[in-house]
Parts: sequence; structure tokens; C-alpha cells
Amino acid sequence: MPVAGRLTMVISICMYPYARPQGIGKAFAVYCPKHTLALAFLISLLPALLLGFSYLLALGAAMLISMVLNDRITARLGGVTGDTYGAVTEISEAVIAFLFMILSKGVIWHF
Repeated sequence: MPVAGRLTMVISICMYPYARPQGIGKAFAVYCPKHTLALAFLISLLPALLLGFSYLLALGAAMLISMVLNDRITARLGGVTGDTYGAVTEISEAVIAFLFMILSKGVIWHF
């Protein structure tokens, strides 16, 4: 969950424009090397060695959620900010936790 969540932050930083002329998050956006996203993606695949297909499913869901949220944020604010980096990460992690709960129990509410 934390690995996939941090990948969503790298997606936000590398793929979307920064909304403000300044800010703490701006430094990450400006100095993001071109290979950062590819390297982060490869590293985020490592937990799949232990967790298998369910992790890949959760990782794909996190990436999809990240892109949808970032598209909506960019449309509304004109870009992303440091605060939206964190928000997208937390929302993605919560969805991943929910998915793992469903995959491990088979149902949403398990008694």
C-alpha cells in the first residue's frame, strides 16, 4: 500500500503541471528527471514478487485513481500542488486498503 501510494505521488509530480508560480512542491516538479517515473514504476513492481497478482491489481487501481484525480484537479486548479500530491497519495492508499480487504475476505462486510 505505501509503495503504490508513493508511485501515485511520482505520477502527480512527473506527469502534471504545477499550479502555482512558487511553493514547496514546485521544486519537485521542476527538478524531476525524465527517468524518475520509469524508475519508480519498476521499483513499485517489487512487492508483486511477494504478494502476486492481487498487488498488481491494486497497483493498477492506484495508478488509475491517481490519473483520474490528477486530471480533475488539473482541470479545476490548472495544475497540481504539494497539497494535492498528498491528497492523491492518501486517497489511493485508502482505496488500495479497501481493495485488499475485499480480495482477502471475499466480501465487503465480513462477520
